[in-house]
Amino acid sequence: MTHHVSRAARAEMTRAHAGIVTAFVAGDEKARTQQVASIVREHAQTAAGDPAVFAVLMGKQVEAGAVVTFTVLRSLSKRLGLSDAETQAIIAQAVAQVDESAFPE
Repeated sequence: MTHHVSRAARAEMTRAHAGIVTAFVAGDEKARTQQVASIVREHAQTAAGDPAVFAVLMGKQVEAGAVVTFTVLRSLSKRLGLSDAETQAIIAQAVAQVDESAFPE
């Protein structure tokens, strides 16, 4: 099953993910939960009951999140004068520190 996701839709997914990050940084759990619910609701509506389309949309949403993360990290590493290897090491260290406490119950 293939489902085309337009450039405009992917850009909207990127903005939606940025909203999650902004709420997360602000420590606003209610806003973060609402943003996630809004994303899921929008993709479910677009999929119109087709689980394969919903899976594609959610996969593209995850990809949008990775693009936002990569862009932020690349920007920060350039500002800090880090090499690609140093940036990758920092990313690996940060990921290793993530535990279940980062996720709400």
